[in-house]
Amino acid sequence: MIVRLLILNFGIIDRVEVDFKPGFTAVTGETGSGKSLILNAISALFMPRMDSSWVKPGADSALIEAVFDVSENDRVLELLDEMGYPASHELVVRRVISSKGRSRVFVNHATSSIRVLKELKNMLLEIQSQRDMRILDSEYQLTLLDRFGRLEELMARYDELYSERKRILDELAVVEEKEVEAKRRLDYLNFVISEIEKVNPSPEEEEELLKEKRLLENVERLRSCVGEALFLISESEVSASLLLRKASSLLSDVSSADERVFGYLERLDEVIGILDELSVEMGSFVEGLEGREGRLEEIEARLDELYRLKLKYGKSIGDVVSFYEEALREKKELERGLFSKEELARRLGEIEVELFALADELSRKRREAASLLEDEVRLQLGKLGFSFFEFKVGLERTGELGPRGRDRIEFLFSANPDVPLMPLDRVASGGELSRVLLALKAVFADFDRIPTLLLDEVDSGIGGKTAELVGEHLRELGRKKQIIAVTHFPQVASKAHHHVKVEKVLKDGKTSVRVSYISEDEKVRELERMVGDIKVEGEVG
Repeated sequence: MIVRLLILNFGIIDRVEVDFKPGFTAVTGETGSGKSLILNAISALFMPRMDSSWVKPGADSALIEAVFDVSENDRVLELLDEMGYPASHELVVRRVISSKGRSRVFVNHATSSIRVLKELKNMLLEIQSQRDMRILDSEYQLTLLDRFGRLEELMARYDELYSERKRILDELAVVEEKEVEAKRRLDYLNFVISEIEKVNPSPEEEEELLKEKRLLENVERLRSCVGEALFLISESEVSASLLLRKASSLLSDVSSADERVFGYLERLDEVIGILDELSVEMGSFVEGLEGREGRLEEIEARLDELYRLKLKYGKSIGDVVSFYEEALREKKELERGLFSKEELARRLGEIEVELFALADELSRKRREAASLLEDEVRLQLGKLGFSFFEFKVGLERTGELGPRGRDRIEFLFSANPDVPLMPLDRVASGGELSRVLLALKAVFADFDRIPTLLLDEVDSGIGGKTAELVGEHLRELGRKKQIIAVTHFPQVASKAHHHVKVEKVLKDGKTSVRVSYISEDEKVRELERMVGDIKVEGEVG
């Protein structure tokens, strides 16, 4: 609950500091005194956007600071711990708005964000006025029904699957958008891969082919020259080999006569051995040149194939091979993407089967809860001064899956026997709406985990005995949660556990606001002021 509020330079307020208490607190004051400004300041603390119009003229900035007791609010303590804020049993939320329109947010004295404020507000308090009746919102009505039926866990599972379904649908939309281009690209890649695989090039092959081509282009001259050299070395009648062997024979005859001659003979035999090996190699070479006439055409045809690949896919065969490998990689990626579409569609089907089952279960349990809720609300409405009323939870089944299932809801109401049940905003006056809201708040006091309810003149449009009943209702509700209500009705204020008076004061030609708790005597005088010339006697409250 909120335990302390500090407001500086906000609207017509110079400085207001007030400590709030548990139970039902009535906030009263003359018209224009700034009563609603107090609640506006608390509301502004959590607003997504602030502007300089809230800053008191002449001030550099406005400040709003609220201290909350969160010792029993596990949700807030978990959020603070999760987000790394200093945690204690007191939560301090501060908002500073500069005259230039900039705004800063602090949580437990650490810089924070609007997103954190939004989450905190949903755990700390609810603000209702006749200008902002959330009760008319169908989404809010469905939230109330689910809370009453204790369907939050079932709804959380549905919400989880529904979010996953949305994610898959978004992914499928992207995949389908790219699918035509992906298939076109796959056709091209398959052509490239097939074309390169048919040729099956390797980076070393081209160099080997060019060497062989140079050889074959000179085959006749090579055959002639090498063959003639071979003839002179080993095949003619006066070949080098034959002459060297004759020389060796001569040296052999006299080798024993002198060691030097023996040395000559050894070296000569070595030369003869080298010539023999050379003759064999040259012979093989010349033989290899035979029958190669068609090979040159084959090589040129192969080089043409490689050249065409280089024209399309790279400056070298190495580039072509790299292009081929990249094409294979991209093809696998695109095929994986197309496969993912099938996988996404399969998963989508599974999720939708489960979602429809959950939606059916939600619908069934909502109808059960709606019947009980109607009884509870009627019981509370009966305490709020209606001479006639009817209330019903209208549930309609839709065909499509929505964020909350397949149900459309409307709270239906009638305050007159000759008026049929219709949606609240079509048949209920402001005062009637306020009482329906208060009836719902009483029903949900044990279900609603929000500890503080701020009411800004929601009792407008009622009077007399009805106002007294509303006051009693708020007093009873104040036993379960903190109620801070701005009211014009003495019948309502008289039932409050605590009474805060707001006064507009003029000091040194400047307007300001004063807020204070009042004593029992002061309370009697304030209630007398509220009823004009009707004096309230005796102890009140």
